Amino acid sequence: MFRTGFKGFIIFMVFLFSTLLKSMPANHDSIDNQMPVVEVVFCLDLSGSTNGLIDNVREQVWSVVNMIATASPKRKLRIGLVGFSRPSFGGQNNYVKTISKLTDDYDLLVAEMWKIKPQIEKGDQFVSSALEAAGLNMNWSKSKDAVKVLFLIGNGRVDTGSPDYRSVVSTISENDIYLVPVYCLRERKSNEIEGWNQIGRIVNRPIEAIWVLKRDPLIKPAKDEGRLAQWNRDLNRLLISYSKESKEYLNAVITCDNKSMILHPVSYENRLFFRVSEHCLNKLQKWDLAAANLTSASDLLRYDMSLMEDSLQRRTINRIYDGIEKGNESKAILIDKIKKQLPYERQLFLNSIVSKPDFESSQILEKVVLRNVLNACKAKSISFPVE
Repeated sequence: MFRTGFKGFIIFMVFLFSTLLKSMPANHDSIDNQMPVVEVVFCLDLSGSTNGLIDNVREQVWSVVNMIATASPKRKLRIGLVGFSRPSFGGQNNYVKTISKLTDDYDLLVAEMWKIKPQIEKGDQFVSSALEAAGLNMNWSKSKDAVKVLFLIGNGRVDTGSPDYRSVVSTISENDIYLVPVYCLRERKSNEIEGWNQIGRIVNRPIEAIWVLKRDPLIKPAKDEGRLAQWNRDLNRLLISYSKESKEYLNAVITCDNKSMILHPVSYENRLFFRVSEHCLNKLQKWDLAAANLTSASDLLRYDMSLMEDSLQRRTINRIYDGIEKGNESKAILIDKIKKQLPYERQLFLNSIVSKPDFESSQILEKVVLRNVLNACKAKSISFPVE
């Protein structure tokens, strides 16, 4: 009798515990996992004929990130990157390399892009192999609600290698992936563009055409570029790494900030707008000791002091905690200053420009990408607020 009663008690407790779990609010990770996604993959021809293309992509990632952050209903964005036609990618892979699977760690992704040299002399091209890597072997979402956009960007012949590029394109389209062929224009006309037109016919979408390195920012930059850069540097001085992985992540954040400073001022502001966004600040909670949810000095005992910076290892946990508290006060002031300079309404204004029916790409990659991502989202009943 005792055994039966005890068994029943255990079953009851398990049931009660599971019920309580279901009634509890989900944590941040589970919310992210349940949130429908927008996925964008760039498949880039990085041969000599498209020298500088990687510059275009890595500086305009932030404009896509910022636009999707305003999506209604809310969506999680993941970005992937495949490069092809680089000798360094290896002949055994047909000179194709998956530089990044789909991820929402944008800082790590863009920092990896900055490692890629913008120019080479030549490269062998196998478009079908690149499309296989980007369209068929990428970690795309299987959800029917997902928005999946693949940009094939380059020039040259598309019919080299195997399998036949047309069969690969057809399979990609059948998988509900919005494939956009983007042809990089040359000074001299070439018959190679017919292959790109054929891809457009298969997906029932005309090809886009761009000039590599052609730019035309959607808005004028803020007048306080120098102060923004200083606030950004002050913000990064408050980052505290506590392990090898933490240091690598924070270095990626700083790399993205510093490299963005050498780009067009509007591109830098797009980066900085993201830098103080909820997404970025939430990510830093995992990697930045100063952003961790510390409630007392004793919480620091969870961390291995020997892995921290040398200056911190010589301090007591009380001194470290007091320093973090003071630094966070300064951080809040800096973030507030940047947000006032780059307010939320700035992104609404950008959304209104891209949403106009007569919005023209003008053969500029950023505009091509924003317009096609917006159109793919609209097809899934996703809207973007405007000013």
